Amino acid sequence: MQDYFAAVTKGRQQSTKRRYIAVKTLNPTKEQLRDYEKKRTDAQTATAGGESQMSNRWVAPDKLRCVMVFDTQSKQFVGAGCYVIAGTPPSGTVAKFDTYSAEFVGTSAL
Repeated sequence: MQDYFAAVTKGRQQSTKRRYIAVKTLNPTKEQLRDYEKKRTDAQTATAGGESQMSNRWVAPDKLRCVMVFDTQSKQFVGAGCYVIAGTPPSGTVAKFDTYSAEFVGTSAL
């Protein structure tokens, strides 16, 4: 997060007016990928019986990314883990993570 604040100070990154921001961190762990694959397989099995096609929210595992939510007022991350998402959204995009609406500001190394 120090990189984000330094980038804002130097004018390389636009400051957000939101309290919560989301930053891309490390890639998902092997355990997170296994969990995703299981859920995706279960969803494919459920739709195989002639029901509608599988939702487009399911992506290839190599497209998954992790983000963490940071509280700009308390200067702390909220929660201890990352949120696994389907791809990296454009900077400025607002998304809901549990109860937090956070603006995606990029990677942890700006």
